Amino acid sequence: MTTKLFSKRVLWLLIPLLTLFNVSAWGASETAAYTLSCSTSGSNNSYTGNCDITVSSITWNVAGNSQQNPWRFGGKSFSKTDRCLYSKTAIADDITKIAVAFGANSGSITVNSVKLEVYSTAALAAAKGTGDVSSTTISYAASTTRNITVPDGKSWKGRYYCLKMNLTVSGSSNKYITVSSITFYTPTYSVTYNGNGNTGGSVPTDATAYKKGTTVTVKSNSGSLAKTGYTFSGWNTNTSGTGTNYTAGSGTFSITSDITLYAKWVAAGTSVTASGAASSNGTLS
Repeated sequence: MTTKLFSKRVLWLLIPLLTLFNVSAWGASETAAYTLSCSTSGSNNSYTGNCDITVSSITWNVAGNSQQNPWRFGGKSFSKTDRCLYSKTAIADDITKIAVAFGANSGSITVNSVKLEVYSTAALAAAKGTGDVSSTTISYAASTTRNITVPDGKSWKGRYYCLKMNLTVSGSSNKYITVSSITFYTPTYSVTYNGNGNTGGSVPTDATAYKKGTTVTVKSNSGSLAKTGYTFSGWNTNTSGTGTNYTAGSGTFSITSDITLYAKWVAAGTSVTASGAASSNGTLS
């Protein structure tokens, strides 16, 4: 009893902490949809000016020294001033996590705050105010990578982004922090095939990590699945064959979650209708 109560108390303590730091404790698999490598040189060689840089078809405006590798953000003799990096092009994918890789810093610079602002329009991103979609404070540390996940109830699909760094430099020489890269992740889903009681053959495998909304073409019966007394008649979304039917090798669907497709079996000598329902005299067209 004591152990169970302790475990519950620990869980209830962890839940608000996970929310506070915007940490995802579980979720779908993810793949990098877009990476901004801050090694591409721009035309700006100062800390206060800015320039546009296009990386993999996404244009970014950099208020920092973009001729350095990685990009430097800072300056000299200023207090609580924003240095911003924002996108002028939307990232189309349904983003669920963003990894910001900070590089080394020069020392003698105060990082007052770092925020990730997310906007619905390019005009709002250019204004560099508080994100109308979401605004997340990032805990800064040199030479670390911070992961920021989409807040509950929000969508980062087709959005514009701004990394806003509020800095102070008290000395008369240039000091800076660096950003090495920013990687945007989108969820991926899997398709698993189940023989559903087969007595011979093998199920096909699909190793593809599908992005959300991708059209999937179901596999054929490439492994010659068989079941004594039954005939294979395609794939279904449940074991009883009463879910959605997919024709082996040509059926398609838009994927939004991990899915298992089960072999559909009909008793030998029984044909099926075009809808997949068993009948004594129908045919599968």
